Amino acid sequence: MRCKLVKGVLLTLLAATLLGCGAEKKAAAPQAEVPKAEAAAAAAAIVNVPAYELEYANIVDGVYDFLANGNAERLPQQGTTGIYELRDHFNADEAVKHLGYTLLDINNDKVPELIFAFNNNERRGKGYYGKELYAVYTFVDGQVKFVDEGWARSSLELQPDGTLLTRGNISNAEYLLAAHDLLKDGSTRCLRLYFTKAQEGAGGLDVYRSSDGRAFADGSERMQMTADEFFEMGNELSSYSTEVELLPLHEYKQSGSKFKGLAMPYLDIMGVHELQDPQADLSGYEQASVPDPFKGADVLFRTNAELQDFQLLDLQGAANKNDGRVLYSKDRLQAGAKMYLHLSSFETIPKNGIAFKDDAGRLRKFAICASGRDGSIYLHEID
Repeated sequence: MRCKLVKGVLLTLLAATLLGCGAEKKAAAPQAEVPKAEAAAAAAAIVNVPAYELEYANIVDGVYDFLANGNAERLPQQGTTGIYELRDHFNADEAVKHLGYTLLDINNDKVPELIFAFNNNERRGKGYYGKELYAVYTFVDGQVKFVDEGWARSSLELQPDGTLLTRGNISNAEYLLAAHDLLKDGSTRCLRLYFTKAQEGAGGLDVYRSSDGRAFADGSERMQMTADEFFEMGNELSSYSTEVELLPLHEYKQSGSKFKGLAMPYLDIMGVHELQDPQADLSGYEQASVPDPFKGADVLFRTNAELQDFQLLDLQGAANKNDGRVLYSKDRLQAGAKMYLHLSSFETIPKNGIAFKDDAGRLRKFAICASGRDGSIYLHEID
């Protein structure tokens, strides 16, 4: 009986998505206030912790309590479908290892979102990574708001440009592929929506592109695309999805329920776009360079938090490619610091990297890479 009920709930949720990705979805109802937003803000002021961090910590604590102890009383009201599936699939010890969270600003409003995702326990350097998102929450007007969720039959992933990619199905004939972004007011906006419908009497699938964010054949454009091409498009988009850095829930508890050990949210990689603007003022950037940057590449980034023991690394010629020779170092970079790095040219094997200590005191090393798809700059953690 329970399985039938859960299946019915999942189909209802995905059907709602099929009925309308929505040209623009209103912000979801705020989560239950535990504690109330006003109390959280007051507490944050006392301990000098952002209010969003205290509110997010309540959610993480509640999810941990559910996975570890089976107590669902403190779970958020929305965004728990995949978390329930995880709890049903793993025992308590494994569940808190396979679910991780991160704080990541995906809509550039200077306040990070709270993201839960599946951790496959494949460690890279000192961090864990995953791209199968289970739930996304944002913080607007002093309150946590639910954004979106993923589960077995409706995957949710983060694209490099910050959009959320959904792939799902509610039957053997109805599939969807949707991309939407998070607006600064906490609502989401549908950017693209493709879906399938059964061909009458033919046994195949027709592919449609929605013009209004709703999955109705009437009013949508029927595409000259086969079902195989539709699925290939989804697979290709998914191949570009971002692996987000995760802190497994069991490590969160080991650190005393503190948001410690996440390194990636501390850096904002800005690439080269400002360098292409002749009017850009780079006088406020601290500069560091490799010995011979001729025909090299220039990268800009800024820090979102204070970084300790910052280093620019040369990854070429080291006996262990993950060691790297230190080309530049600084004991501390202030939050909001801007760096202008003159590097060697980007090739298949990264030539340069950076290192710094995260807020748990661990030295983290990252190779500086360029995407073969669009040339965007990203960091790849190394040992």
